[in-house]
Amino acid sequence: MFPFLAWWPRVDRKSLRADVIAGLIGAVVVLPQGVAYATLAGLPPQYGLYCAMVPTAIAALFGSSLHAVSGPTNAVSLMVLAMLTPLAVPGSAGFVSMALTLSLMSGLLILSMGFFRLGVLVNFISNGVIVGFTSAVGIIIIVSQISQLFGTHSGHASQFYEMLHNTIAHLNEVHPWALAVGVLTVIAGALTKRYAPRLAPMLVATVVGTLAALAINFAVGAENTGIRTLGPLPGALPPLSLPDLRGATLTNLLAPAFAVTILSVTQAIAIVRAVAIRSGQRIDTNQELIGQGLSNVAGAFFSGYPSCASVNRCGINYESGARTPLSAVTSVIFLILLLLVLAPVAALLPHPAIAGLLVLAGWGLIDIGQMRMYLRTSRQEAAVVAATLLATLVMPIAYAILVGVMASLVVYLHRTSRPMMRSLVPDPRHSERQLAPPGEALPECPQLKILSVEGSIYFGAVDHVESHFDTLRELTREQRRLLLVSRNINFVDVAGAEALVREARKRRWENGQLYLQGLRQPVEDVLRNGGFMGELGTENMFRSKRDAIAAIFAQLDRAICARCSARIFEECASLPPPRRE
Repeated sequence: MFPFLAWWPRVDRKSLRADVIAGLIGAVVVLPQGVAYATLAGLPPQYGLYCAMVPTAIAALFGSSLHAVSGPTNAVSLMVLAMLTPLAVPGSAGFVSMALTLSLMSGLLILSMGFFRLGVLVNFISNGVIVGFTSAVGIIIIVSQISQLFGTHSGHASQFYEMLHNTIAHLNEVHPWALAVGVLTVIAGALTKRYAPRLAPMLVATVVGTLAALAINFAVGAENTGIRTLGPLPGALPPLSLPDLRGATLTNLLAPAFAVTILSVTQAIAIVRAVAIRSGQRIDTNQELIGQGLSNVAGAFFSGYPSCASVNRCGINYESGARTPLSAVTSVIFLILLLLVLAPVAALLPHPAIAGLLVLAGWGLIDIGQMRMYLRTSRQEAAVVAATLLATLVMPIAYAILVGVMASLVVYLHRTSRPMMRSLVPDPRHSERQLAPPGEALPECPQLKILSVEGSIYFGAVDHVESHFDTLRELTREQRRLLLVSRNINFVDVAGAEALVREARKRRWENGQLYLQGLRQPVEDVLRNGGFMGELGTENMFRSKRDAIAAIFAQLDRAICARCSARIFEECASLPPPRRE
């Protein structure tokens, strides 16, 4: 219930100093980030900063990670904009109220997942889905900010193609000076990230963009440049807020809440696990969900829109030397102090510079390296990445992850529905006569086919398995006896057991037999409890390869053995020399 009691004894003077330093760096970094992400979400800029206060502290205190930092993120912000734009005008009071309600609903859903220990469900969302989705989100973020980068007013759009169309339609309105500020911001951030990443690239980009805008406005005149600034922020402390709990609003936000929950959970768990691998910490997924859920619920009452663990802030927090979640708590304190002191400076932030920051954030989400890796290693996984990416670009963003999950399941089912089935023979070159694939130097027995099945024989794989059996019987008619090496059969369901029984019957009709060697106990239990042993025959079940071959050898047709010169089995040494025809 109170996980902070577990790490609190670790706090000492040394760790506290490290956490305070990391908290200060985190507060400085989140100042421009919060403003930029709130703008991306269609909310007034101060809501991004409010989202980095109470929700951040709650997630740190009730989560399981020592280094995770929650707050506004680019992907969730874009999801909020996409989900709420059809329901209210971005930036309006109704839009803000719905964002608060969305935070409450998604928080309750995430909290329920943690309480009912459903964190394991996140494992069904493959990394390829996350790569495809986040890369598409990065592309959408970049396209959505081009108009701000150009200093034009193309209006709000929730779909990628609408954003692209609006941007192209207003290209004739580009303000060169606004574009110069945006480009300088992007260049400054990219160069800092490449050559001096410890200097907080987004902060450096913000300073460069703001100074460039001030210089251009001073030299040319603010009325001539088209560079709009952020304006004053209302206050440093998050005001109390009340979500809209009317039935109609809750009904309208149910689907968006599920979509935001899926995205928040997958992104948070993926980020937290990545940091935990680097730090050597073991993460409790369900506890992390409880922390994320509580932070979103609390945010709904303290002017926070949906949030989750931030990839940028988690990485910076860890690299800054944070020891405990106190680093995230101290970042909240420092953020409030910075706003009290620097609020007039924040008002000077130019919109093209904020757009430049979001372009940098979007580019950081496009994982080209991972995409290349998937193309090199697995075309099927690459197809999942591509399907998720395209779905995110052309469909409502709420359904994109579901498309990716379905694509992953299709790939998984296709793989598991085609278990590998390999022919094997004993290799006399090994003292234990290990089984190896047949070849010119390793001929097969003319009466016995040895087949290894690697995978599960379940309802989805039955057709593939039986087709392979039928092909073997058609092409190798003399090999009427079939030994299945079964140690790699992980699971057999009723349909799979019935398929084995059917094959045993067909073999017996042709004066042959089906044998099973090395069955795992769970598979054997299914066959026994289902009453299939009577058809398969307990005398045809063997624990060891040696026992199986010895028993089968005794049943072979000696007339055929007399014509065979291969001497495949050890038992063949007892046979007389082969007759010459």
